[in-house]
Parts: sequence; C-alpha cells; structure tokens
Amino acid sequence: MFHENALSAIRAPGRVRPILFALVTLVSFLSSAFYATQWALAKPDAPSYYPHRPHVPHRARPKYSLLQHWLDTAPLTHSVNITQMLLDSPGRWGMFQEPIPELLEAAPPETHTCEDHSGFGPMLFLGIFSIAKEYHQRAVIRALQTPLLPPSERVVMKFILGRSPDEKLQKMAETEAEMYEDMVFLDIEENMNGGKTYAYFKWVAGMPEGERPRFTLKSDSDTFLVLPAVLHTLAHVSCAQLVYWGTSWGSCLSCYPFYHRGMGYGLSWPLVAWLGSASLPEWATQGIEDMRTGAWLANLPPVGRGQAGQPEPLTVVDMYYHAGNWDGTTIPWDRDTVALHSMKQPENYVRVASLLKQMWKEQWKEWRWPPEGMVQLPV
Repeated sequence: MFHENALSAIRAPGRVRPILFALVTLVSFLSSAFYATQWALAKPDAPSYYPHRPHVPHRARPKYSLLQHWLDTAPLTHSVNITQMLLDSPGRWGMFQEPIPELLEAAPPETHTCEDHSGFGPMLFLGIFSIAKEYHQRAVIRALQTPLLPPSERVVMKFILGRSPDEKLQKMAETEAEMYEDMVFLDIEENMNGGKTYAYFKWVAGMPEGERPRFTLKSDSDTFLVLPAVLHTLAHVSCAQLVYWGTSWGSCLSCYPFYHRGMGYGLSWPLVAWLGSASLPEWATQGIEDMRTGAWLANLPPVGRGQAGQPEPLTVVDMYYHAGNWDGTTIPWDRDTVALHSMKQPENYVRVASLLKQMWKEQWKEWRWPPEGMVQLPV
C-alpha cells in the first residue's frame, strides 16, 4: 500500500516538476560545496615555502567601515632572507648565483631613510613599462588606470620607455609625450631583459627630495592594477622597511629561491635608493628581469642588526593568487583581486578593467583609497 501511494504521488502530474527541481537543486548544491572545498584546500591563504621568521608589523592595520570588505594582508606578509635561502640549499638553483660586489659594498638600504607621510613624497610611483608602438594600449590605460580621484594619497603614474630602434615610432612617441606629459624615456635602447628595469629604478633613485616615492612599482603594460587595493596592501607596512611587494604565484621557484613576477612588483624607498647608489656592470643588469630583481635582493649588504654578517630580512608582501593572468583557471576574479595580467589587446584590457570596477560597485566600495570613514593610520 505504501509503495503504491508513493508511486501515485510521484506520478501525479503536478508533483513531478517540483520533485525533479528539488533533486537538481540538491545535486547542484552538493557539487558546488565539493568544488568550493577543493578550491579552499588547493589555495591556502599564503604560500608554504617561507622558511624564515614571521613578519612583525611596524604599523597598525587600517580600520575600515564594518560595511566594507578589504583583503586581509596579515597572511600575505612575511620576513624573507633570500641570501639565507641560497646558503641553506647550495647548488639547488643554477641561475643568478654570482655575487654582485657593487651591491654588497654599497651603503645598506637602512641608511636611506623614509617617512610615512606625504611630506616625504608620493605614496606610490607607478612606472608602466611600454614601448613606442603601444600607443593604443597607452590610450586605454590612461582612461582606465589613472590615479584615484578624489586625491587622497598621492599616486604618480608614468609610462617608461627606452629608445626605439624605429625613428618614426620614436618621434611619434615623443610627440605623444609632449601632449600628455606622462612618458619617461630612459637613456637606454628599448629592451625587456637587457637592463631596462635597473635603469628605471636608478632613474627613480635620482629624484629630488619631496618627490621621492615611498613605494615604487614596476608594471607591465598588459597588467591592470586595482589601485585602491594596491594602496591598501601597502598601508600596513612602513616605507622605512625593506618592502618587496608583488606576487609569487606562477613564478619559477625551481629556477630561483624567491622572486615576484614581472607583471607588477614594487620596492620601498630604501631598496630603490640602495639599488640606485650602485653602478652595476652590464652583466648584473641583464637576464630575466623579474628573477634578476630577486637576485639583486640576495646581495643586500650585511648590517649590525640581526645575526652577525647577515643582511636585514625583506618584508615581503605577496599577493599570491590575488594577482595573476586574467585568462588562467587559477586566479579568482573577486573583490580581493589586486591585479590581472596578460591583456595584450586593448579590448581585453577594457573588458577586464570594466568587470573589476563593476565588482567594486556591486560591493558598494568606492574606487579610491583611503575610503571615506576610514580611521587614519598613525604616522
């Protein structure tokens, strides 16, 4: 009798659809829960390859309105000593092992002071690496990656170019520079891995007092930075620390112990000034540029603090999977995204930037930093 009643209930035309819908909903929910669990397990809050002491905060973390969500930077910040990593595993890595006497013998970064207030200089100098022929990409970046308004913390954005081998393109770029006043031509032939990055940091290091940036970022022209999120992730560290900002997600850690990917990384003023104070030989400026930057930071001079004969550890702010290639399957697009990369076509850059800004709008977040109502940090 029970089975007959159950079958008749299922066969009743008005009840078949609700039952099927409930089953489909249940299956979808279980599948979503399974994949969400796998995602969480596959992506811890921070990398597991930091072998050194935990980071000790030098500044209070920003306090935002309870109605707004901001990325938790604590799990992403660590103290790292690349020199010690190389010493701990001799022979493990084959690239960029040569010591650089010009850096080892330079005055330590700690001798170049920095103060956490606008009187010292801009909070951020953003140098976007470009080449002469990328005028379409620069036009899109000007429209979508411009510094934040209303101005709160000062951000300076410039396109960084070398000399183009094409005289016509060079003249066109120079005319564009006169029009927009946002392009810098380094005294170097245009290149990717032939010394342009070092020439850039050395140029920044030569800025006069009052214009020296507290943090200097190098970014590719196919990277979209969520500037409010970038400033937020820098707000909890002091520019007086040896800060190395970026993402290690996708870097070749079998090639070198640690470095941030070239899509976008940055240094605090003491590191920039230290690099700029040395005149490096050509060989020490060449090679895969992002890995080469990590190798420079393995040549920090020893200082009196900490272990005898050891350099001061870096304060690494690693965005991890919050920054990476836009077309990959491992980078989530969400309210915690800090940067997306590899939009080599202007239309892709527009699409990515527009979608990220729309996400912020749906979260009721202002596209600026600090947002209204934030408790200002002590200086």
